Amino acid sequence: MYCHGMSDCARVTPHGAGQGAWRSADGYHNMYCHGERDSAMFAPAAQAGDRSLPTRYLPERPAGAALLAVRPVERRYSARLTRCTLSNRDHTRPGIPDSNDRTGIFPPIARRSSMSPGIFSRHLLLGSLAAAAILALLGSGSASAQRFESVFGSPGCVETGLHGVLQRAGGGYVAVGESFVGPGGACMATSDAYVVVANGAGAIIWSATYQIGTNSRATDVLELPNGHLIVCGYCTIGAPCHPAPTEDIFVLDLFPNGAVSNRMVYGGDNSDEEAWQIIRATVGDGVTTFAGDYVIAGSSTNQNVGANRGAYLLRITPALNLIWDRQYGTANFDDYFYGLDEVPNGLGGAGDIVATGGSNTNPPALGTDIFTVRVNGNNGTIGAAPQGQSWTNFPPAGSNEEGRSIIVLRNGPFAGDLVVAGYTTGAPAPSTNEEAFVVEYSPNPCTQVANRYFGDNGANPDRATNLVEDANPAVAQGDVVVTGFTTFPGHGLRDVFLQRVSVGPGMALAGPAGLFGGNGIDQGGSVDNANGNPPGYIVNGFTQSPNLIGADPRQLYLIKTDLALTTACSINPNLPNGIAGNGTVCGQAIGPFINQQCQPQVGLIYWQWWYYVCPPPGGGGGGNPPNGNQLGGDGGNDGAAGVESSGTLSFNEGSVKSYPNPLAGGDVLNLRFDMKAAAAARIVVSDVAGREMYGENAELDAGSRVLPVSTQGWPTGSYMVRVAIGGVSTTARIMVLKK
Repeated sequence: MYCHGMSDCARVTPHGAGQGAWRSADGYHNMYCHGERDSAMFAPAAQAGDRSLPTRYLPERPAGAALLAVRPVERRYSARLTRCTLSNRDHTRPGIPDSNDRTGIFPPIARRSSMSPGIFSRHLLLGSLAAAAILALLGSGSASAQRFESVFGSPGCVETGLHGVLQRAGGGYVAVGESFVGPGGACMATSDAYVVVANGAGAIIWSATYQIGTNSRATDVLELPNGHLIVCGYCTIGAPCHPAPTEDIFVLDLFPNGAVSNRMVYGGDNSDEEAWQIIRATVGDGVTTFAGDYVIAGSSTNQNVGANRGAYLLRITPALNLIWDRQYGTANFDDYFYGLDEVPNGLGGAGDIVATGGSNTNPPALGTDIFTVRVNGNNGTIGAAPQGQSWTNFPPAGSNEEGRSIIVLRNGPFAGDLVVAGYTTGAPAPSTNEEAFVVEYSPNPCTQVANRYFGDNGANPDRATNLVEDANPAVAQGDVVVTGFTTFPGHGLRDVFLQRVSVGPGMALAGPAGLFGGNGIDQGGSVDNANGNPPGYIVNGFTQSPNLIGADPRQLYLIKTDLALTTACSINPNLPNGIAGNGTVCGQAIGPFINQQCQPQVGLIYWQWWYYVCPPPGGGGGGNPPNGNQLGGDGGNDGAAGVESSGTLSFNEGSVKSYPNPLAGGDVLNLRFDMKAAAAARIVVSDVAGREMYGENAELDAGSRVLPVSTQGWPTGSYMVRVAIGGVSTTARIMVLKK
């Protein structure tokens, strides 16, 4: 439903001076308003405990602008929370803080919440659509899925996709990577995690960068049933999490609008950790692990495995608390994971975790091998077959192989088999460089079923970086679709490819590949199934092609194809391919735990820019976007000391009630905020000695919401809940009893 002007829209409380929002008079979420602003945010009154207010946008078409040009959308969101906890984990009780846990209050998030000049996407919309229909598509994540090639980034700065991509349950797509753009659109020497949300036609809904320490990179993303996005990656971070900067794994829990709901980093004080893929578990033991947990694959240089990397898995709760972590490989050798999957219910060994990557363990003189494991998902250990570890090296001796992605087949005659995509230098002549490959194992990674390499079969590098089981009913069950990059004569320096592969002992390429890109270097990094009309596939990567992005160094490249692996700008050649041989051996090598986590501060910038490409700029459409408006950062104020009270704390702006009181140790303390007006708040819970057990800085919108506070690990006794709002600070007493 759409409404226009004050006759159809009711003004709601503005989020800041000059930042009024509009919603429909009946308060529905999924409406679009044209009024005084270019677009509107719909945020109905928050219900208790509601931390995911849905938003939808319809940009107005400025007078005289080219069709589909979009002006910036300015937004403010509720409940900005920041806390940093440094926990020494109890090794015998994973995921439960011990008595040495230390909680400190840190300044408010240095949120760079701006839509500064510079970030854009370049977008091709294919097919003939009426102007009104196109305008409707741009504002909705559920816009009809089209074939397109979109480019997102900032003029003059570097953005890279290459990593996670998914189709959202309600339509549209999410892609993640890294960006080197900072406040005001200035390019930086360090990178931030980058998240792009586009609708089904490839037009931007929102995009944002997240600064977690320095040099942060987002590598994968999940969507939850409530619309939250779970983003993983790695960053360089020091205080308050480490004495000196080290590389850590991070996980962000984002509201559907991109605001930060929760965050955590994982890693040792003297080691570097990287994360490359995250999955949501569907199986648990019901005691320490549950469906809904997250499992992450990556690497760690923890000192217990020597100076080099160890392959690394960790499992965390939906609240991002560590359950278990484990390293794999051999001391003083390089071992690492890039991809993982879970064995689903209905297959033997349901709940097992499989992961793949690289290793130079077996032995290093033979080059890097594909390193694949299957472990118990409840604790990370390796038991009887089909659990196991394997190293795969294709002849000749000394060739290099890496597994970049792994899936457990769900359908077809080979359901339960493991399929790995990556690259090898072991392809026979005339190949003299890397070739992409797919290798299939039985449910046990120690038994290889088949393999197939493909690429230019020459002197140029070709790599497979990700694969997905084909979910389209028009395609043979069990087929996989692979993305990566290849070099094809006369078609750019390097191209994104999509290739369908039929699995089983007679593994073969199922038809021609789809190649995408311009006259420079283009790479694909991640692929997912895409529904809609037409159905097909969505690919996240990057482009450095001058005929697509001009003088810009690199931009995130999002591609939506049909089932024939085509867009209007693709070509579909048959790639040379063959069988590389069978060189899989089995072994056992497992490392220690790290067991350390920390909550960092996160800096956030919203960006809202895009225009078209393909045909390249100059061939129609395009143009640099206008400048955006700068938004202020979060604030916080302790205010003046107030008077101790009990039960409900009252302020001019509203009230806060703490319950239950008393409560048993380990239970959740609820802080219910009933706000008459938006306000900044600071919340601190301390014991009778003044030690701070919990702290938050929050921006609260008008309405009701509940903030849960865990008392896990708190000794029995009295505690003070101090809340400061609007320059006034008051305190309530609560009692924690023995459970």
